[in-house]
Amino acid sequence: MAKDISLEKRIMEAAIEVIAEKGYYGSRTSEIAKVAKCSEGSIFRYYKNKEELLRSIVHQGSLIFVNESFIAKTESFFENIDDLAPKVLLRELIRDRLELIEENRKLLKIVFIELNFHDSLKNEYVEIIKERLFSYGNRLLDVIGKKIELKDIPREDMFSFIFGSALSIVVRFLLSGEKTESEDMVDSILDMVIDGISYREKEC
Repeated sequence: MAKDISLEKRIMEAAIEVIAEKGYYGSRTSEIAKVAKCSEGSIFRYYKNKEELLRSIVHQGSLIFVNESFIAKTESFFENIDDLAPKVLLRELIRDRLELIEENRKLLKIVFIELNFHDSLKNEYVEIIKERLFSYGNRLLDVIGKKIELKDIPREDMFSFIFGSALSIVVRFLLSGEKTESEDMVDSILDMVIDGISYREKEC
């Protein structure tokens, strides 16, 4: 029997709406069904339980950062950044990602919060996201290394520092409810990042 794609999509969108507002443990499938305008039993046609529904949400959220569209956009971004100063480069990269996050705020809020409470999901998806982002982190550091003298520390440690700093901006952005990032806050964090990974700017 063919799936009712429109109903399945409504259930997913309703689940994102409800879980983003109340959290996984504070939400009920009956509430999700009410928002989706379907019977509670309809949910279990597609998901055997609420945990499987959450897994589908996390999977959808993780794909935002590893799907072909993101890869293509990132490739295009890297082709046009060689002439940017390191701080400008990082600011533009963060601004670009925050626009994507704004479009998927509720979905990503669930991913960031619920991965901390579900070890099986964390073990599965954090590694997938980390592996893909690390490959792009290396390319980012190659570009930054043309502008400043990088400290002699392992690339993975350096990228973890940059990613952790960017993540602090993302989490604040997700949880604050603000529609635009604070330029002063972003600049302050980027100043610390540049100071943390470099000795000095290279002379032109």
